[in-house]
Amino acid sequence: SSDLEKLEDVARVLSSEKTPELLAGLDKLTGYWKTLTLAHPSWTLFDIIGNTVNSLSGGALPQHLFDPKMVSENFRVAKYGLRDADAVKDLTLNIGGRKYTAAEFAQLAADHHIMGNNIAIETMGQFLQKDPSLAKASDRVWRRLWAPWFRLNQFSNDVTRLGAFRSFMEQGHTAESAAQKTLQSMFDFADYTHVEREYFRRIIPFYSFMRANLGYQMHLLMQNPAYANMAPKLRQALEETVAGDDAIPQNQRPGWMRDNLAAQIATGDQGFSLMLAQGVIPQAEIYNALLPLVGIDGVQKFMHYIVSGMNPVISSGIQIGAGQEFFSGRKIAPAPFGDVTPVEFARNQVRLVSEPGKVGDAFGRSPAQGVGRALIGGRLQAMDQARISSTKEREFRDEETALRSAIRRSDRNSDENARVDAEAQLLRLYEQMDSAGFPVPKWAKRQLAEVSAP
Repeated sequence: SSDLEKLEDVARVLSSEKTPELLAGLDKLTGYWKTLTLAHPSWTLFDIIGNTVNSLSGGALPQHLFDPKMVSENFRVAKYGLRDADAVKDLTLNIGGRKYTAAEFAQLAADHHIMGNNIAIETMGQFLQKDPSLAKASDRVWRRLWAPWFRLNQFSNDVTRLGAFRSFMEQGHTAESAAQKTLQSMFDFADYTHVEREYFRRIIPFYSFMRANLGYQMHLLMQNPAYANMAPKLRQALEETVAGDDAIPQNQRPGWMRDNLAAQIATGDQGFSLMLAQGVIPQAEIYNALLPLVGIDGVQKFMHYIVSGMNPVISSGIQIGAGQEFFSGRKIAPAPFGDVTPVEFARNQVRLVSEPGKVGDAFGRSPAQGVGRALIGGRLQAMDQARISSTKEREFRDEETALRSAIRRSDRNSDENARVDAEAQLLRLYEQMDSAGFPVPKWAKRQLAEVSAP
């Protein structure tokens, strides 16, 4: 058949001498995508937030991390300590009862992998290693366009790591012990095996962070099981502080918003929310890791989470093949049968192409949404009643279709118990739809009226 011939063609290509060329092409595409991702301001912003939260969880003290004088000193050490000692020759640091010049402390931090050890540097190094010509033919464009963003990310990372390193030394730790505690919570991106570097990172571009952060969060969870509730409690506290009683109740929100721990930070027709489970806080990884414990639905969502973290060339193909965008649950199909076409979905994977239009749409809703979308990208989502209603209706219709299929399947199998169970679930679904204001069949309305009659 034609399908079999296509599969044989694919097999021949993958087993041919051109396989290294295909992999090199994949690496180049991944490198460009990863570079564009890291160049977005949201990466720098949430890198600072994540590092700070993790360092506090690891034992760094807030009076050290947020002291204006210490932050200013760390800023100068990170900026000049290794490159221009004369610029900070007037700065002497008294840390844990011992005095250091700025240059001495910077060198101490560098020797213990505290400075110059982050995912942005790692990515630039990998990208240039895969395609050294970039450092020559495109050097001018590379430096002018991307290097400033990477330097900013590196600098902000150095400052936050120095803050934690210094806090542990202020508490009496030796430099070696302070470095160990700092890298435990902020991770050593040089500590990976050859297999992880060459294969795992090819499949999962941000594997280095996912592996380190998930392991650290699970370590904290084993020490304190209540830690699992940190992300949901933060969402609740944030909503109560900002939205108060006007926040949309959880049971009225679409499933994808609940799954992504959407914290409503503005209400009304111009409402929007912050997706806490999308890399905003590192503790959300626990929420994702524990999903398989809540049943089959949780296992499915966990697999969606894993696939979403894969190389976009791979994950996009899986999601298009499944006909569903795992983040939002939208149906991927040619117009007019889907919520988004395969071409639109693929285009959305390239931030440089998709974001300008989305930022413009956000500004059209409100200036606050526009600024927020420009700074943090898709982690900010509209949360007005119209979007809530349309998404909920789609979820209801999808579940209705699934239950009707279950009823027909039970009829074919002559399984009366399965039919009764599916019909009962369908009636409960119609009850929820009716109470939410969505149309339901007349027969369902009659049965619901009979059931609720005294």
